[in-house]
Amino acid sequence: MNRFWKSTTIAVATTLLVAMPWLSASAQPAASDTVFVSELTGEEVNLGNSGAFEFMPDVYSVTESGDYAEEYIWYTGGYSNFEVILVQGPTDATEYMDITDSNMGTFYDAWDVIDSQDDGDTSWFLGEANYQGTDLLVYFEYQTDVFGDVDLAYMQFADPIDLLNDMELSQNEVSIGTEMLPMDPDWDALESAIGGGSTDDVDATAETDVNAEDAKLDDILGQVRGTSNDEEVEATAETDLAGEDWESMGLEGADTWVSPTFDSEITWDTDSWEFPTDYEYAIYLGDGWDSLTLTTVDGLGYVFITVDQQFDNTPQSIVDYWQTDEFLASRGPDVEVVDVATTRDSASIVYTSTNTAGEPLMTIMDVTFEDDGTAVFSEISAAPERLDDVYQQYIDGVELNGAPINLTWDVEEIQDMQP
Repeated sequence: MNRFWKSTTIAVATTLLVAMPWLSASAQPAASDTVFVSELTGEEVNLGNSGAFEFMPDVYSVTESGDYAEEYIWYTGGYSNFEVILVQGPTDATEYMDITDSNMGTFYDAWDVIDSQDDGDTSWFLGEANYQGTDLLVYFEYQTDVFGDVDLAYMQFADPIDLLNDMELSQNEVSIGTEMLPMDPDWDALESAIGGGSTDDVDATAETDVNAEDAKLDDILGQVRGTSNDEEVEATAETDLAGEDWESMGLEGADTWVSPTFDSEITWDTDSWEFPTDYEYAIYLGDGWDSLTLTTVDGLGYVFITVDQQFDNTPQSIVDYWQTDEFLASRGPDVEVVDVATTRDSASIVYTSTNTAGEPLMTIMDVTFEDDGTAVFSEISAAPERLDDVYQQYIDGVELNGAPINLTWDVEEIQDMQP
C-alpha cells in the first residue's frame, strides 16, 4: 500500500488507559460528521471544514466507574489515527501516564519511550512501537485541571515519516471547545527526537541571513512544523553513517541505492546530489514500499523517491487521487494545484505550498509505471524560482536501473509554471 494514493492503516490499541469495569452504550459519531458533541462533557469536537479528517465510530466508547469516567473519541486523517480522551473524576497525572505507558508495552510487540516532557499543565511522551512487523510512532499528550487531575488527553499513531505533518494538519483544523488538538506540542523537541532536525554532527558557520532560496532540508523535507534552520551547513569530506546501518537498507557507496524489496537501483551524480546521512529517515523501508531521500549539493532542493507496486492503479487514477481534498490537505498548508498531466505510463501533479518558515515552496510529484510491475514516485521540492534547476539536475543526475527516469514534464513546461 503506497503512501501516495492510499491512507496507511495504523494498528492502534483501542483500550490504552485506565481499564474500567463496565462500558456504557452511548451515541457514537458518524464517519461523515464534522462535529460531535461529547456525551461526557457536552463539548464539541470539531474536525474542521477541509474534509481531511473523519470520525472512527467503530472504536468510540465511554467507560464509567463510580465518580470516574472516560470518553474515547477517534478520528483519522492524512496517514494517522487520532484519539481524544475526555476524563472526569480524580486522576493522578503521574499514575495516568505510567498506566498508559504500561498498556502500550502490553499491546505492541515492541515499545520504547524515546522522549518525554513534564511541563506542569500539559505533558507528553513520544514512543516507538512495532506491531506485527510495522513500525510506528505514538504521541501522547495530556493536560490537567486546576486540581491537578487529568481532564483531557490526545493521542496520535502514525508512520514516523508522517507524524509531524499530520500533527500540524490536526492542530490547524481539529478542536474541542476552544482548544486546538494537539494542545501544546514542543515541535523542536519532537522533530529532534524523531530525527532530521539536528545538525549537531556537522560544522556550521555563523551566517544567518538566509532567504527563501536558501531553504535547507529540515525546512522543506516533509513540510514538518518547526523553526527555520538559518545556518549554512558545511558538508563533511567523508560520509559519516552516524551509527545508521545504511548498507543493510540498500545503500551501496556514495552514489547507489538498491531497493531491498524490489531490487530497483537508483544511482546519482555526486556533483549534484548527495545522501543526507544526518536525516534518520533518509532511507525508509515501509510496509511493501521502499523510499530514498536525496538533497541537492547546494542545499536548495530535495527529492523523495519511493518504489512500490503498481497494484491495479493507472496513471489517471493516481492523478485523480492527487487532486482530492484528502490528499491535498495532507500536503501541508496553503496548497494550490498548478497543473496535472498523464501519459501512457506516467502521471504528475505540480503544486505550491509553504515550508515551515512560512516561505513559498513548489513541488512536482511524478509517478512512472515500469515494465517490471513497480511504480516509481519522485517528489521534487524547492523554492519556486529554483524548481526548474532542481528538476534539470534530477533529469541529468539521477537514474533508475541505469537509465534516466521517465518523467512526465519537460523542463520548459516547468519553467512556464514558475511564478
